[in-house]
Amino acid sequence: MNKRQILKSIVVAVLLLSLFFLTGCAKLNQELGQKFAVKIQYSLPEELTLKNSGITDVFAYENEVDAYYLTVTNVTDNKVVISNQMIQKNQQSVLINVNKPANYKFEIVGKNSAGNVILSGSATKQIINDDSITISLVFANGNASFTITVNSDVLSKYNYQNGTVTFTKVTNTSQIVQKSLTLNQNTITHTESLQPGVWKVYIELNFTAKDNIIEPKTQKATFEETIDVNPGKTTVLQQMGVYFDSNYNIKIGVGIDLPYITPVTNLTGTYTRSSGTLQLSWEHTLQGVTYYVFKKVSVTEWGTPREKWVLVGSTNNKNYSLSMTNAEFDNSLREIAINAVLNGKESGFVSIAKSSITQR
Repeated sequence: MNKRQILKSIVVAVLLLSLFFLTGCAKLNQELGQKFAVKIQYSLPEELTLKNSGITDVFAYENEVDAYYLTVTNVTDNKVVISNQMIQKNQQSVLINVNKPANYKFEIVGKNSAGNVILSGSATKQIINDDSITISLVFANGNASFTITVNSDVLSKYNYQNGTVTFTKVTNTSQIVQKSLTLNQNTITHTESLQPGVWKVYIELNFTAKDNIIEPKTQKATFEETIDVNPGKTTVLQQMGVYFDSNYNIKIGVGIDLPYITPVTNLTGTYTRSSGTLQLSWEHTLQGVTYYVFKKVSVTEWGTPREKWVLVGSTNNKNYSLSMTNAEFDNSLREIAINAVLNGKESGFVSIAKSSITQR
């Protein structure tokens, strides 16, 4: 046997002896009942833009956490060793003992006072001696939920063909979630699990005419909103209704229930720049009606531009006057809408775009 073969044999023998020694020590430790100390640390997300404001604050949601909880499972025999052991928020680490060498899974969840999971993370490691492990936590998903009710007038003339909802993350437009929407009788409901952050919601509903004499043969109603999704919580969009406007175009209105009464017609507006006054008028066949006036305005919230409906006021007359600066009219105003209400029944929004408002 040459020197190279002798050296190779010695190396193999040493490795085998080392393995035998380590295995023997582990078995001896188990037989003697020796416990292994494991130091568990957790780390928060290093960087997460929670709102599209240009400010990164990883503690914005973490501050909601009431306490952290640790669960340890022996993966080898699938037994829970520690269940929901509380870790105070000011503890950056915790020291535990395990009774025998095995493959262990370490899980940490951060919950708020209501028991909702805000942060969570896990890691698996083979423990044969005293050891340490770091668990990286991530924010839990939140939910976005909405309900759309389709007016019976629409369904009497049009069939619901299909619909989709598209969620696009504002801070990462390549992150898109798209789902189909199903109409159940006259209602569409949907709940989506999303990562925390600011999301743009785009809803599209398509309808086809039931009769050849109905024009147009197809109609599409759309809605767009920007929402903030928080970990462990559900963001509920305002109640939406699908209805005919005064020109029998199918629209999606926000913040309204199923329309039951006839909507107003011939909505007109005149804006006088010298006095900053917007004068509205409309026609309606019913008596004793309360008319709620809304304006759609462009706003910036958390650094994100969006449009939303704002209640301006109400009247029992078929006209309404509101004050508005030239700057607000030019830069902020998008639409004006009237919702007629009688005995708790609503007509739904009838709107007029700013471009259709007369200026003088």
